[in-house]
Amino acid sequence: MKTAVIVSYYNNPTYLRFCLDSLEDQTEPADEVIICDDGSDVIMSHPVMTSYKYHPRQPQGFAKGALLNRAIAETDADYLIFADQDCVYHWDWVKFHKTFAREGRYITGAPVGLLPVELALVTRESIKNRSLWDMIGWSDTKLDSKLFMCCGSSCWRSDALAINGFDERFGWCGLDINFGSRLDKLEIQFAHANEYDVRYFHLPHDRPWAIHGTEKARWLDHAYSWIDPVATEYGIKKQEGLCQMM
Repeated sequence: MKTAVIVSYYNNPTYLRFCLDSLEDQTEPADEVIICDDGSDVIMSHPVMTSYKYHPRQPQGFAKGALLNRAIAETDADYLIFADQDCVYHWDWVKFHKTFAREGRYITGAPVGLLPVELALVTRESIKNRSLWDMIGWSDTKLDSKLFMCCGSSCWRSDALAINGFDERFGWCGLDINFGSRLDKLEIQFAHANEYDVRYFHLPHDRPWAIHGTEKARWLDHAYSWIDPVATEYGIKKQEGLCQMM
């Protein structure tokens, strides 16, 4: 089984470096790491980018779904693990996803959010020597989310193709939830990472792109209601004449 980790990135090279350090320290690394850069004006150094598959795009608004779809379409990996630049992953994280991958199943993530005061503990050294996990425990933290999240969930590429990837009409809110909702309708069963207790840290940051209130509620409603057809018309393959964004 060939595996790919698909990392979403935007304008934070420090966090991306932390994320990549944790992915490089995996006990069972993925066969490839793909970085999807959604129009950053702050990029990583050239030597780093040449070490990974790098999909950049020009700044044109939020287009994470289109970049993820490009990565899904172009990889030849059998199994896809989704990651975000703002997360640091336990050294058994990829091994966990590979070990518990089953036909007819997708795995949802379980991030542990760090407090701003804890951010100073996150360094390249504490990630590489694994002391970060000793300094910040998570034994008492449970995240009972059953949602597909692009920061730590995984699925078979064949299942992602069966639902035609991500619905590119979505911006910041609802993109991954809708993806998981369509997997559910396809009768792909979920397994939650809490069942196996292998988790990861989410690093604190501002979200200037976030939406709130009734606008957020509207897109969340779309995330659960736009599931017919299961294979979205706004995904990897688009029907002729359809507008990509609404």
